[in-house]
Amino acid sequence: MQKSQGELTYKAFGQWTLAGVNTCMSLLKVIFKSRGKRAVHSTKQATCFVLGNGPSMAQSLEKNLDLFRSGDVMCVNSFALSEVFVTLRPLHYVIIDPGLWYADNVLAQQTFAAMAEKCTWSMRLYVPREAANAQVLKSLRESNQKIEVYFMNYVVFKGWKQVGHWLYNRQLAMPQSQNVMVAALFWAVNAGYKEIELFGADHNWHTQLEVDANNVVCTRHEHFYSKEGQVKLVPFYKLASTKETFRMDEIFHAWAKVFAGYMVVNEYAKSKGCRIQNASEVSFVDAFERKQKS
Repeated sequence: MQKSQGELTYKAFGQWTLAGVNTCMSLLKVIFKSRGKRAVHSTKQATCFVLGNGPSMAQSLEKNLDLFRSGDVMCVNSFALSEVFVTLRPLHYVIIDPGLWYADNVLAQQTFAAMAEKCTWSMRLYVPREAANAQVLKSLRESNQKIEVYFMNYVVFKGWKQVGHWLYNRQLAMPQSQNVMVAALFWAVNAGYKEIELFGADHNWHTQLEVDANNVVCTRHEHFYSKEGQVKLVPFYKLASTKETFRMDEIFHAWAKVFAGYMVVNEYAKSKGCRIQNASEVSFVDAFERKQKS
């Protein structure tokens, strides 16, 4: 049924008003939460390869090792545990999940230990400002002077696009980064790259979901560096520390925010003359131009 002009006008006014309210609320958050100096980068390379940890990354590594050496590499989360971490010598490393600096778990300890031990080149580590006092981060900075830490103002902006872009450019706010890859792409854009290629962004998590006999939502956490026999069905926790699991409606709502974040990053990239291409072997991300396989 076609809507009348009055209904369309009412809807447009409602959206404009909501965006205005969200803009005001976001500006207040920026005033109270954003701190520190802007990280200024000088990029010698025109291209940045942003590497996710999806299972298809294994195929991408087999095909593109020489390609990755032709530009700067940005990796995320526990990439340091992979055998190619030393081979690729990434310039950028992004971590945004509090579970990797606050939670007392083996994965967090292994990730930072691997970084401290393996990194013999200059690398930039990006973490939210709230991680500044985390003990694992303090230990890393003391044990490895090659790693330079940058603190992100992870203050989520919602509202008018032009205001958001102004704040993004000054690193006072960020798009909602429900997944670390959104934050990684955002920082690659702000580092000044004109070409960004995304790999390993499978984002097919829904295919790994199961509901057990007790109606607990479970998942198979699989990454390209996972060893045979390591991938097990586990409860899908919101936070490892609380052991509270997601409901099915909650997890799909969270994932919707991931894909929306990609749309915001792509608009921002275009405003700065930057092109993002999705070169993942397998991917459910639809925000970016797909790079044609050779």
